[in-house]
Amino acid sequence: MPIAVETLGALGEEAVAFISDLGLYRIAATTGEPCSSAFLFQRLSVAVQRGNAASVTATFRPSAKLDDIFYL
Repeated sequence: MPIAVETLGALGEEAVAFISDLGLYRIAATTGEPCSSAFLFQRLSVAVQRGNAASVTATFRPSAKLDDIFYL
């Protein structure tokens, strides 16, 4: 089942229900880990953050230093 995630991490109701079902019933039943649903949401969150970071850093020229990217 395809799941769309917004760049700020928002999920639709059906996506939340699917991921919860997947984590609570399918993964937990296989592994015995009661927190598997929370771990799955955390993993998706990290994947969204990495994708956002890759999108932002790809807009800068390869020779840019961090001082050029961020105003510290």
